[in-house]
Amino acid sequence: MEIENKFCAFIDILGFKNKTKNFENAVKYYKDYIRCYDLFTSIDKKIFEDINGENKKQEEIEEIIFSDSIILYSTDWLRLIQRVANVMAALLELGFWFRGGIGYGKYYGDISNSRISMVSEGLVEAVELEEKKAIYPRIILSSKVLTKMYDEARDLYQLAQLLIQCEDDFWCINPFFLIPDFTVTINNINKEITRYSENQRICDKYIWLGELMNYFCIWSSMENQKEYYQKVEISKTEAKNLPCKILDNKKIAHKFIYIKHVYFRYPMDLSILKRSFNENVEICFNENGHSDSENIIENNK
Repeated sequence: MEIENKFCAFIDILGFKNKTKNFENAVKYYKDYIRCYDLFTSIDKKIFEDINGENKKQEEIEEIIFSDSIILYSTDWLRLIQRVANVMAALLELGFWFRGGIGYGKYYGDISNSRISMVSEGLVEAVELEEKKAIYPRIILSSKVLTKMYDEARDLYQLAQLLIQCEDDFWCINPFFLIPDFTVTINNINKEITRYSENQRICDKYIWLGELMNYFCIWSSMENQKEYYQKVEISKTEAKNLPCKILDNKKIAHKFIYIKHVYFRYPMDLSILKRSFNENVEICFNENGHSDSENIIENNK
């Protein structure tokens, strides 16, 4: 195989190390995780084949699974991100937690039934993002990936549901728009927040995920979740149904930027991918008559 450029996603399943303290439980956990992943990918591939017919080979996602890690790679960034979003949604609903990154660069692979040999700049980037930058249960994109998306995306609408920018400037993949019913996922997040209530370092990571889900519940336009979104106030009853204590709308809406939310309200284009979180806040809120943008930016310094 010749050297070529590919996008590579690295996804690490969290908590597996602790499971190995009881090897039998670890094996059961691993089998459940693999069974769920295989079931999901078979459905995802079938849907893709039905939609794309003869063109499917051009955009096929290749994958490697070892231990608690999933590696996905492709020359097609859109197809890869869509697959990763689907994987994330499936894992969240089933109570498996993850962290990861997506990188881009030169790739060489020699893969057979008996051996896998691979050298990938994108994989190195993705692993570094997972280990050093992601921190929370999310999958973030490298600057190289964002540059390729900026250069190749048809328009911002093509990315509208897929990406959310966080206050630390990283863009992460949004899995929530693929979840038809938030109830199970909300309960799963709440269980982890309760479980780690005395370990603040770990608990904060699930609180972060809970806040992200709060944000999506409030600002999404999913019809079956409409009791949560686009309200000036969230009632006490509704707040109990969210993963963690609800922040007021100004605070929660300014911890994250969901492209679909801003796309239909403000004059945005693909240059949003090249700006920092604070710069995007400035454009979204200051240029549209929101006087609190300076306070938002100050709080994020």
